[in-house]
Amino acid sequence: MVYMKNILFNCMINYGPSWVQGVLSDDGTTITVPLGQSIYRDDYYNADLELCMGTTELIYVDGQPDHIEFTVDERVSEVTYIIDGDKIMLQGTEGSEATGQDMSRFNAYGFACRWSDDCSFGGCLEWDTELTRTETKLIK
Repeated sequence: MVYMKNILFNCMINYGPSWVQGVLSDDGTTITVPLGQSIYRDDYYNADLELCMGTTELIYVDGQPDHIEFTVDERVSEVTYIIDGDKIMLQGTEGSEATGQDMSRFNAYGFACRWSDDCSFGGCLEWDTELTRTETKLIK
């Protein structure tokens, strides 16, 4: 087992630091992180932010950005990071730009979090993430 810190960078900014548990492969080249782990607890709403994979889509009303729809990919139960020297790279995600808008981060398939009470988007989505051993603070 290994522990990684702040693997969803934007969550750390909004909700504080978080640790997740992962499994380091026998050959030391990959880390597998099971989804569904809680990275933040909101006692007021009695809900957790849980790791997931999903797709966000920015919805426009009358030509203006209105809201973000989020769909969890229930087929995915874990994410994998590839270790290459000091780099740790997230695999299996893909970002895409929103034409003519400065909201490209929200039209993508990626590593995210959702609220456990209503499965709504937790406000964090990442793809093409590259970390270092010191940023993730791997602990064996």
